[in-house]
Amino acid sequence: MKLNLSRTNAAVTLFVAAIFFIVANIAADYLLKREDKPLPQLSADQINLNFLSSLKNLGIKESWVKSKTANRNKKNDSLKYNYKVEIPADLPIAVVLSEINEMFDSELITVSVDEKGINGKTNLEMSSGRKLKLIAQFYYNSEIIREKKTGAVILTNIFSLTAEELAALLTTPEQFAALITPDKEAGDIIKKLKGNGKEYIVFLDDNITDLEFKLKGNFNKTRTSEVLKNIAGKFKDASLIMVDEESDLYNSSIFNFIKDEITGRKIMLIRKGDAAFLQGSSEDINETFLRVMHEGNEAPRLFLIDAENYFIIQQAIVKLRKIGYKFINPSLAVKEKLNLL
Repeated sequence: MKLNLSRTNAAVTLFVAAIFFIVANIAADYLLKREDKPLPQLSADQINLNFLSSLKNLGIKESWVKSKTANRNKKNDSLKYNYKVEIPADLPIAVVLSEINEMFDSELITVSVDEKGINGKTNLEMSSGRKLKLIAQFYYNSEIIREKKTGAVILTNIFSLTAEELAALLTTPEQFAALITPDKEAGDIIKKLKGNGKEYIVFLDDNITDLEFKLKGNFNKTRTSEVLKNIAGKFKDASLIMVDEESDLYNSSIFNFIKDEITGRKIMLIRKGDAAFLQGSSEDINETFLRVMHEGNEAPRLFLIDAENYFIIQQAIVKLRKIGYKFINPSLAVKEKLNLL
């Protein structure tokens, strides 16, 4: 019986060993086949196109991107593109790397970064399908500067928004001001604007219906002064006052007195025409917005747009911020504009 038991144990051991070797061979064969199977990858040309697009998105000029001869060897004979990229001091290299990453599918691209100390050179390697395709070296150059432009947005007809639309507008991180016609009913919307860190601007034209704040060209100076006192008291937190230059009020003989009274109270006064009015289709609004932002000198641009259309330009604002443009409160823009003119 002992002999038979030993033979049985030996048979079991041999059987288990055989199974183990069979499984091991199958696993090895599977792994080898996986190694041999071509990995999905992007071409070097496509990687290069996305890489250069990401730099353009951040306002990096072509002259700041120097192409070098790719140093190929047996280890990286797939390398096709080699760059040295100058970065202006106001643009962190980390932001550049983040923008590059957003342009690619992480399953197709492997990105390796080597930083040489704080404010030093940063080396980037981009591979796909385990093959090195592009390398770049980034370094700061304090002598280069991205184009600087500044914009500010003023919203009209904010009272026409639904509660949901108003809530979405007030919670946006972007800065803007709402144009408010003087009225006792404006208190609630002003409170919401201030509570969310937004500005408001008092608008003077011929359509003010509240007698406490109504101005007319045929009012005498005493009555005009009383109305202006009411406006200054009720809307003391207004960032500035805008007047419609096409109104009878603006073109009346009393307006110079109104202007002196307003500026005498250290309140900034601008005309409606000082702002570019964005209207029409979504395409027209975006086209006008981008054209005005890109043209001219560094004086801040003011925009007037219906509150319902504001979100049409939000994507453009985000893109312009990436290339170094600023969007600030209208009151600050007017102050900067006055200093530049």
